[in-house]
Amino acid sequence: FQVTGSGMFYPWQIVGLMIGIVVLIQKISLKTYRFLLIWILISPIPAALTTGVPFSNIGRNLLMFPALEIVCAIGILTLFRRLETFLKPALLFMSILLLTLIVGIQMNNFLFHYFTEVPEKFALFWGQPLKETIPMLSEYEPSVNSIIVTDSIKQSYMYLLFYGHKEPNWLQMQPKVKHPVVGYAKIGLYEFRPISWEKDRLLPNTLIIGTPQEIPDNEKIIYEVKQNNQQVLLRVVKT
Repeated sequence: FQVTGSGMFYPWQIVGLMIGIVVLIQKISLKTYRFLLIWILISPIPAALTTGVPFSNIGRNLLMFPALEIVCAIGILTLFRRLETFLKPALLFMSILLLTLIVGIQMNNFLFHYFTEVPEKFALFWGQPLKETIPMLSEYEPSVNSIIVTDSIKQSYMYLLFYGHKEPNWLQMQPKVKHPVVGYAKIGLYEFRPISWEKDRLLPNTLIIGTPQEIPDNEKIIYEVKQNNQQVLLRVVKT
């Protein structure tokens, strides 16, 4: 997710997948190949039956990938076995070396973005600030009228339940409002919605958690989550 220029497969794998699928169909009478084909055909069914966005993503189709990687490996192996018949050993070696180089460059590019760009660029999107903020919110539950959490971090309620160590019976006992797309818009004291600072700052005895774009710098801030470069990701304000 969110890695620049990376999809579910590396671009060079399309060759292996195409050849592998042809081999799979040709050898469908063999039990192993028939098993792989059935695996690929039925694995998207659970994802297809789910609701909410995203409808088709890496997580929901994860069970398909081992089979596709095996098919890709079969295709690459088949390709090099065919090349063996009419390429000189030196040219075959160069072909393998070229593929290894391409794979190495693409893996290096993926890892570079994964460990540098993603943590910096998508910390808010993946809820890292809420991991730090949620545990402190329970301290305010007995003393505030409501706690409003920005929905800039999608499905914020999940972070409350996990990092807030909320037990299933706690969730069952709370009054809840379902979100129109997925999850909850309200659980007990907690509301998950966009912050409207001009209106929300007038609410009495309320804890508000929002981004710097939603909550300007002011004297009511009681806590801030900052990134390594000291950029503010999230603010906690008590009215």
